[in-house]
Amino acid sequence: MAAPGNRQFIPKEQKDAPTKVPILNAGDITPDVMREYEDDCINFFDAKEIPTDKQVQKILAGIRDHRIKDWIVVEREVLLALTFEDFMVEFRANYLEEDWESTTRCQLLAMTQGNQSFRNYAVALQAKNSLLINTPSYLQKDKLRHQIEAGIDAKLAKKCDAEKSNTIVDFKKWLADVRRLDEGIRSDHLELENAMKNNRDLNRRNNSLAEPSCRSNLPNTAAPFSSTANPSNAVISSSTP
Repeated sequence: MAAPGNRQFIPKEQKDAPTKVPILNAGDITPDVMREYEDDCINFFDAKEIPTDKQVQKILAGIRDHRIKDWIVVEREVLLALTFEDFMVEFRANYLEEDWESTTRCQLLAMTQGNQSFRNYAVALQAKNSLLINTPSYLQKDKLRHQIEAGIDAKLAKKCDAEKSNTIVDFKKWLADVRRLDEGIRSDHLELENAMKNNRDLNRRNNSLAEPSCRSNLPNTAAPFSSTANPSNAVISSSTP
């Protein structure tokens, strides 16, 4: 296994060039990396129309990690006789953590919708399930649907029951219907939040207008009269000698 923190590197340009041999550089080998590499290989096979018995042979040159290359050198004849599917089984068995399958399965079973949209939740759960392809832990569509249902938001679950979404047999149509209901709930919630915010803003403005100003509260008292205030009005007296 690679040292922790050394991420397995699959070149970005590889995604735009499916006709070239997929590259796998040195780094951490995780279930996600394995799945991504497998997808790139399948796209390469399709683009180049490579026959089944030649697929493993065509991709070995793209594996640049020396630890894996050593394994290939030792087991080359055995590996070349495998189908690509069986090769990936051996690849995972040799370079993933021993308990990777059970760890991934537990992560999948613990997934819930939470505050995210149903669409994002369903996509994330299906992506996690795809890591378990060709293992006993992989969920087929009926079990996958049950797992998605088990983790959806309580309010959405009640809405699905009320709308009879569970009667939809087709998996993709069921996903689309639940997504529609979820988006409706989220839209209603957003409208309510906006209405409440607008109401709060209006109340604040009204309260501000109703408050008396500081200037209007000052007492309107005249200045006290002073006989010396205006010299021109003063009375001048003198005594007669």
